[in-house]
Amino acid sequence: MLYRVFDVCDPTGLGPGADAALIEERYRSLRRQVPVIYLLGFINLSAMEPAATGRLSLGLNLPTFIAACGLLRLYQWFGSRGGRGIDQDGMIRKMRQTVWFAAAVCLAVCARCLYLLAVDA
Repeated sequence: MLYRVFDVCDPTGLGPGADAALIEERYRSLRRQVPVIYLLGFINLSAMEPAATGRLSLGLNLPTFIAACGLLRLYQWFGSRGGRGIDQDGMIRKMRQTVWFAAAVCLAVCARCLYLLAVDA
């Protein structure tokens, strides 16, 4: 059922008739950006947590969640095969996963920020 949702709202804009060069270029571009995106998110949330709670610790908190997500995604992008030798269907699948994974992380950050606003009010 989840695959039907992916087909209806294709977040990558890369349908079955997409140009091969476009797919490969977007994949390479996103592959370069993945480590930086998670590093910036981790740094940002690691600064927000002590400002909000007064401490930063390893445990059940948003910076730890982002770090774990970042490590998981880095392994998926650069891990066992290093993302090389992947066919175009695999590239599209990985880009779609990245969009949905980023949406889940953004929802977690949004929920935390809304919680902090409610606590301070």
